Amino acid sequence: MMMEINWLKDSRRCLIGSRAIKESTRIFLDPLFVLRSELAERDIVLCHDVGPLSHGDLYGAATVDNYRIAYEKIRRHRPALVFVSDWSKNNFISIHGSDFRFLTTIPLYVRTGLFEGSLDALPGLDGAFFLTVGAFETRKNQIAALEAYRDSGFYQQGIKYVLCGSRGDGHDRIIAFAKSVPGVVVPGYVPDSQLRWLYTHAEAFVLPSLLEGFGMPALEAAHMGLLLSSPKEVPWLKPWRVCACKYQPRTRPQSERPCGTPFREARPKKRRLARGCGRLPRMHRRNSSCADGESF
Repeated sequence: MMMEINWLKDSRRCLIGSRAIKESTRIFLDPLFVLRSELAERDIVLCHDVGPLSHGDLYGAATVDNYRIAYEKIRRHRPALVFVSDWSKNNFISIHGSDFRFLTTIPLYVRTGLFEGSLDALPGLDGAFFLTVGAFETRKNQIAALEAYRDSGFYQQGIKYVLCGSRGDGHDRIIAFAKSVPGVVVPGYVPDSQLRWLYTHAEAFVLPSLLEGFGMPALEAAHMGLLLSSPKEVPWLKPWRVCACKYQPRTRPQSERPCGTPFREARPKKRRLARGCGRLPRMHRRNSSCADGESF
């Protein structure tokens, strides 16, 4: 599908649904998918975020170009749009206005099914480790976290750093740098059984991202009671601000206190955080603005 989008973009050639019944409603699970289909006001488009428009420097040129064309098609046909957060909706309105069939938010919540099932250890990983979960993309800012880990002497203290996720824009540079840092483990995309094990055994979760759409890994980490290190403006940390280390997102995460606190001090915080996170799925379902822009 992505190859077709890259080649044909909004061309009229080989459109999906060009002979569909006029009264039918299509649901597009990403704005990009409107490029290879007919689009009408009766249709519905799921919008995760407008990052390629608002923060184009964090994405590849092809990604920015494809989303720009897709959002322009959406603007012309004015279908209904569903967002994962009020922050995403408000950013969309600031760019394209509100004259659409409807604009609504369906808030995200922790997929509790992730935490049910077997736990499979990551081969060759033992001892204490930090954890980052998320696609290897420029906007995820992993290189800043890797530099902080390297410069802070955590490897010499016996603490490793695990980064897992899929490959996205800029992944070659990120993975190459990660492999050059002693103590860093890059398993790539891992199955849920290994992800459960990583969440269960990690000492802390690092979210260096400059821009989040879903932000699900941070919610999952909080649900598991992990100490979180994240940019200051990440909203879902506010209920647990005493158990989180925050920093300016366009600088390297600092290794000084409290981020660099020995883990014997972090573990009591981790236990307190775990006791307070039992309400997270219920709270997040109820609040439509906590995915990526407002606080609880």
